[in-house]
Amino acid sequence: MTGKHGKLTLLLIAIVGFLTVCPVVMLIFGSLSKGLTASGDFTLAKYISAYSDPALLEVLWNTVVFVVGSSFSATVLALFLAYLNIRTDIPCKFIFGIISIIPMMIPHILFSVSWVLLLNPSNGIFNLILKEIFSLENSPFSIYSLSGMILVEGLLDLPIAYLIIAPAMAAFDASLE
Repeated sequence: MTGKHGKLTLLLIAIVGFLTVCPVVMLIFGSLSKGLTASGDFTLAKYISAYSDPALLEVLWNTVVFVVGSSFSATVLALFLAYLNIRTDIPCKFIFGIISIIPMMIPHILFSVSWVLLLNPSNGIFNLILKEIFSLENSPFSIYSLSGMILVEGLLDLPIAYLIIAPAMAAFDASLE
């Protein structure tokens, strides 16, 4: 790399590297220190405490369920939308291609807050409507449950799954179906 662009590229790599490596180094030092700061006596007590906690297995199991569930839901929904968009002659099928990538355009924090406003157990719009229509005592949905989190993460992962599945399905010979 020579010239003006080479120096700029090296400078950007150095800046991004610095901004990436420094927090990681501080995190490692902080996890190995006794107190809350990244200085002083170093110990493995925090790691021993975290990995010997009896709740660790439940946390790991919930993590596996969350990852598999959100991946599965994103893949199934992306497969369905790709099938509608590529293999069928439904009217306005271009809309399904747009619908499948819309979550990529929305900031994740806004997307999550929107679902909280819709499915909050105490004052979510969907829950309030369903409680009113069916005269329910309790809210039927909770966005704070594991299934609610799987729903939101599955919808957030949908564009990536769609952008992988749709071109593969388009290249796939339809007679093999």
